[in-house]
Amino acid sequence: MADARAEGNPKIRPGLQVQLDELGPYTGKYYVTETRHIYAERMYDTEFSVRGLRGGDFLHLLTPQTPVKPGQTPLVGIVTDNEDPESMGRVKVKFPTLTEDHNSNWARVVSIGAANGRGFDCLPEINDEVLVAFEHGDIHRPYVIGGVWNGEDAPPNSASKNVQNGKVRLRTFQTRTGHKIRFVEEDDDTRKGIYVETQGGYKVQLNESERFIKLITEGGHQFCLNDSTPIPQITMISTGNIAIQAIGEITVKGAAIRLN
Repeated sequence: MADARAEGNPKIRPGLQVQLDELGPYTGKYYVTETRHIYAERMYDTEFSVRGLRGGDFLHLLTPQTPVKPGQTPLVGIVTDNEDPESMGRVKVKFPTLTEDHNSNWARVVSIGAANGRGFDCLPEINDEVLVAFEHGDIHRPYVIGGVWNGEDAPPNSASKNVQNGKVRLRTFQTRTGHKIRFVEEDDDTRKGIYVETQGGYKVQLNESERFIKLITEGGHQFCLNDSTPIPQITMISTGNIAIQAIGEITVKGAAIRLN
């Protein structure tokens, strides 16, 4: 803490920063914690108290500066091992802010619906960035809360593709190799519906806007159930041969049957 005096300046107020110069090693920016504006004999001066840049809001001014120990706050971790010898879905991480040379104990991974033989089983990959918390603040008992994106590891889609008029229109689950499931809530370049696609180009399209279900292979075969036509129809397209085989009877029935 320090006290200072300057020419009158109404902009010097508690919670703002001031630059103090010609103070040798103490030159720099400080937070104003208290001000007194003095008018006397046609003179206007401002007296003020300052403190270091630890925090600037009222809560910080009242909170004592106590060091935070590892484990008392969540830490960013980098996954180093995901082959749990006990098959409990755990991973090991390192904490770059603490050390680059040591791994954590096995960390349990928080997952949706995790229970006996069920739940969303999706382990982090090696070198994934994750957020880690600690049971009762014990750094030897870590939990991976979830993964986080960063400047190098970007989300599958841009914000402009995901969000439309403030509403999330697209939710995607995508694997490391490129398999993906997309849930589209609003029409855009992709129509409302659910879409499954493998890395190799095999697709299942449940298009609600255009009212059809379509299966597409990488080789171009298609099978479509279409409700949008005047008369709903089923279309099957092959880039090669079509073989129909049954152990029992095959019955074909319609108002008219055309063979070309």
